[in-house]
Amino acid sequence: MPTLTRDAVVIGAGFSGLVAARHLERHGYSVAVLEARQRVGGRVGLAEAGGVLVETGPAWLAADHSATLDLAAELRVPVFTPAGEGEDVYLGSGGERLRYAGELLPVPQASEAAMVSAISTLEALSGAPQTELPGTLGEWLDANVADERARAALALLLAGSHADGAGRGLQLTDALRLASGAGSVSNVVDRGFRAAHRVVGGLHRLAAALEAELPDDVWLGREASAVRVAASGVEAVAGDLTVQAKAAVLAVPAPDAARLLGGHPGEPGACGAPGAVGHSLDWFTAHAVFPTPFWRERGLSGRGFGPGAVLQELQDESWDVAGDGARTGPGVLAAHASGEAALALFSLPDAARKAAVLGALEDYVGAFPVPELGYVETRRAPGYGVGSVTFEGPLVAAGDHLEGTGHLHVEGAVRSGHRAAQKVSALLRGEQDPVSMQSSASGVTGSPVPAHERES
Repeated sequence: MPTLTRDAVVIGAGFSGLVAARHLERHGYSVAVLEARQRVGGRVGLAEAGGVLVETGPAWLAADHSATLDLAAELRVPVFTPAGEGEDVYLGSGGERLRYAGELLPVPQASEAAMVSAISTLEALSGAPQTELPGTLGEWLDANVADERARAALALLLAGSHADGAGRGLQLTDALRLASGAGSVSNVVDRGFRAAHRVVGGLHRLAAALEAELPDDVWLGREASAVRVAASGVEAVAGDLTVQAKAAVLAVPAPDAARLLGGHPGEPGACGAPGAVGHSLDWFTAHAVFPTPFWRERGLSGRGFGPGAVLQELQDESWDVAGDGARTGPGVLAAHASGEAALALFSLPDAARKAAVLGALEDYVGAFPVPELGYVETRRAPGYGVGSVTFEGPLVAAGDHLEGTGHLHVEGAVRSGHRAAQKVSALLRGEQDPVSMQSSASGVTGSPVPAHERES
């Protein structure tokens, strides 16, 4: 059985693990990264549809995702800002189709005023202790927002993808935690802010650039089965490979961290617990590729929302980058469904599901002028990032499921990777007592570390 000796071992080659490993190596430490899959990037991925590569995982960077934008600039990976012109489409519960422009959903003036007031109140509540915020988002809206349309619109915008599409069942504390990850409640409801930039070629290109800076230190197809605390540090086992290190970064979801740590002699206290904010629902995404983004000729942006629709959210993910593809090139629509809507689609036979999805796309953008060139589906089972594990010793958690700026986005993973590397660096320099060093895979405290504030 081969054994490697390193300063640190990183479990998981998603963005948080790759950033942590790069950070440590740039500060003179030796690292081994163990990744179960045959590729890096975690949930970020690419698939081919109609001769066009589409992003099957995260695809967008918000306007304030500075750590990821800084990283792309350092690695010379180009970023572009899609044009985004045209009107959005809202599908009402009664089947009405409304075209609109602006940040908020198409509601009467009185409803819009109620939304603005509620957003201001929620902003003020964001800093309140969790014990003072009982109940669900829906219960808070019912008690504090008299306008029915305003309540429905806020539930969709604030928690549409995390609580069965409508978002009313999400705990108020969790809704505000999600908002804090976006910087503010206002940022959550501003679609132009949330979907401001994309990486040319997809976010996987950025993950590949990180891997290229770790040419001999990323071990693909090596699923870790155990991480044990030893007298000299930690020992990670992945098949026939063992890595002995002074510290470990667990850049995996909390349930996986609990599995890796459980039941081994000398293991520090570890436990699983429900309640962490994560991707707790079934999630369905479909990409359809067309010869051109025909919806733009109709004055549409390719964005849409429908809380009770077959597909609850629509986004234009065409590759319209000057120099990297003509603006009249292929058009790509990405559509999402979560919770019960996703389960309803999963229950259909393949052909029926595809027909239902394409029909739902036409509800948003109108009849297709020509058939689609390609179609691909992506599914995610519930549970990613849900649960928690707390441990002490030379172990540090990393991942986008940790609370902080960019929570549940690549930005959160990048910032978390920097934080984890700084903790490990302090430990390796002897500046932190490993017995007192504690990390939680459901949340971390303290300010996130942007790229421009990394240790020198």
